[in-house]
Amino acid sequence: MRSPTTLSKFALITSSLILLLATLVLDILTPAALVVAILYSVPIALSSLVLSRNFTLLMVVLALSSNLLAGFLNAQALQAEETSAVVNRTFAAVGFVLVGFFTLKLRSSASRVATLRLEEIRAERERNLRQLLTTLSGSRTPEEFLERTAAGLREYLNANAVVISGLAHHSYAPPRFASPPAATLAHSGAPEPDFGATLEAVWTRTDGSELRVLMDGNGESSQRDALEDAVGAVAPAFEQLHLRMKLENLNSELERRNDLIKDLIYAFSHDLRTPITASTLSMKLALQGAYGELSEEYRASLQNGVASNAALLDLADQLLTVARLEAGDTGDDFRPLDLRELLEDRLKMMETIFTEKSLELEVVLKAHAWVRGNPLELGRAVQNLLENAQKWSPPGGKVEVRLETLGRYVHVTVFDDGVGVPDAVRSTLFQRFKKAGAGAGSGLGLYLARRIVESHSGRIAYARQGGRTSFRFSLPLVGEASRNGAKQEFEGSANSAISNGLKAVPHSQ
Repeated sequence: MRSPTTLSKFALITSSLILLLATLVLDILTPAALVVAILYSVPIALSSLVLSRNFTLLMVVLALSSNLLAGFLNAQALQAEETSAVVNRTFAAVGFVLVGFFTLKLRSSASRVATLRLEEIRAERERNLRQLLTTLSGSRTPEEFLERTAAGLREYLNANAVVISGLAHHSYAPPRFASPPAATLAHSGAPEPDFGATLEAVWTRTDGSELRVLMDGNGESSQRDALEDAVGAVAPAFEQLHLRMKLENLNSELERRNDLIKDLIYAFSHDLRTPITASTLSMKLALQGAYGELSEEYRASLQNGVASNAALLDLADQLLTVARLEAGDTGDDFRPLDLRELLEDRLKMMETIFTEKSLELEVVLKAHAWVRGNPLELGRAVQNLLENAQKWSPPGGKVEVRLETLGRYVHVTVFDDGVGVPDAVRSTLFQRFKKAGAGAGSGLGLYLARRIVESHSGRIAYARQGGRTSFRFSLPLVGEASRNGAKQEFEGSANSAISNGLKAVPHSQ
């Protein structure tokens, strides 16, 4: 039901009151036998067009009052009160009360029907919009999207034709997409649409450009509203398609660059090993006397060269590991291994570097701990943590290595007496090429340790307590070790160190 305007509502109110007053005057001036009181129903019915429940109730009250007043004045004029006149006025009063009641009921019912109809129209429009958006969601290019949009809008709006055209310098320009394809609503370079276009909507894109949606329809305001709603719903989907395409292009470019970087790292690392290995072999032969006696200065220089080449080879190995891990290649050489034995092997291998710095090495390996992993990678992670402890420990300091099982996990902790990691770099400590301090090497050691541990479903963490630095990683146990690991304990650190063949006392120079 359409609401009246303010002017028409005022006219209806005025008309209702004038009719009521005219009926009252007529009722007073005519004999009661004419039953003019029934005419009070007319202004009451007219008041319903105002669509105001309160005004209709007011008119009913005024009609009742007018009926009583007219009856009283008629009785005064006749000097008597006829029973038939009272009965007639009573029935008349009941009549226009019923008219008022049913008028309000009718207005309420009509309002509900109109509301339900609007809701049905809105629900149908939303359903059709969802269907249109579903149709457009499969588009892979902007051109395909606009072609589907033209066809979808034509069906959605029940239009004769729909054209989507670009706009440049106030004239229609490419791109142009039409449904049906032969539609001629807009021509490139035309300042206005052809005669067939009855409705037009502006489609403003996020980059500031505009598209015009032209439609050959019935020209009704409801169709115009539907067109604007459809364009408003389709526009975000079109921008999302553009963003998705940009992201896909960026991802493709990033993948291409990453592949290039990985290939360069592989090539560099492989090509680097051959000359370094040959150089190292020549220097070792020279140190063994293959080229005659050497002076002490020359021997020291060759020894430094061998050590430097070893560092370069180690860096090449780390770069290869980084490239492989970054490529998502975790390797297939995973098998059950005893982490305690792996620690013992690495400690024996690195015992010399601790001795050279006069570091006290305390080893507490409480239990055999079986895990599933790649022995070379886990060995690299352990070696990186041990090298980090050796690097940052002061001469004569202490490095402690502990292995213990707790529940379903094995924990390996490396302690040192170093100064610790500055607060400013703790958040980036395990990131690639982020160093713990000035001159701290390549920045790959802790990063590789983290990536290797995480690829084995483990965790690694840094802590600073009691003036000591600790790096701890945890790995899940497998097999019997998972169930009985807590029971597989050996004696304390001294016995463990002896059984490992490692010294638990300060090393001599």
